[in-house]
Amino acid sequence: MTNIAETVADIRRLETELNKQIDRTNPNMIFLAQRRLALGFLSAIIRTSPVDTGRFRGNWHVSINRIRNLPVKRIDKDGSSTLALGIGKMAKIPDYSIVYVSNNVDYALDLNRGKSKQAPPGFVELALREALLPFDR
Repeated sequence: MTNIAETVADIRRLETELNKQIDRTNPNMIFLAQRRLALGFLSAIIRTSPVDTGRFRGNWHVSINRIRNLPVKRIDKDGSSTLALGIGKMAKIPDYSIVYVSNNVDYALDLNRGKSKQAPPGFVELALREALLPFDR
């Protein structure tokens, strides 16, 4: 099982590497990488989310520059409409923005801690690690 500390360390290493390359890189490439990482994470987390009714899978939400604190009232068993909405939001990301991908159903932490047999404990962290793979050298 991947733990949060390892994932945070991986993110910090990626951040350090990106900061080293900022001066040498075209800003448009940085924004493209941000969108690629956010989309990769959204796609991975929707795909790996455990599903019963589709409420949890449908509650993944993309927000820009602020975290959405309320659950979305969307049922999406296959995740396609949730992914489409997220892609639409990401197409409008202003430069130098922070992208949040969140799920605020009341049992989200329990699922990530292993309550569901459909997904391993730490599946959120695993999805993030999967999204970071294209950036790993």
